[in-house]
Amino acid sequence: MADPHAWAESFFALVDRFDADAVASRMTPRGVLISVNNEPVVGRDGMRDAIHSFERAVASISHEVLRAWQVDIHGHGAGLRVKSGNEQTDTRT
Repeated sequence: MADPHAWAESFFALVDRFDADAVASRMTPRGVLISVNNEPVVGRDGMRDAIHSFERAVASISHEVLRAWQVDIHGHGAGLRVKSGNEQTDTRT
């Protein structure tokens, strides 16, 4: 991940469009999305299901990536921490 901010912007643009398949394809098979408002989402199928559920629950969503940086998650690979408005999201990719 050369540019965490660009990665986060492109990822959340897919989320904002409710493009479940494209979002799921950005995750590793055991990737984890942790949001302050929900239980962790695990894997591509979990991500796809979460996007579909969220799409049914809200009319629209918009993210503005304020900060993004890459972190090592306990030696298990790259992760991304994003500050978006009032919400912080951690994504292990």
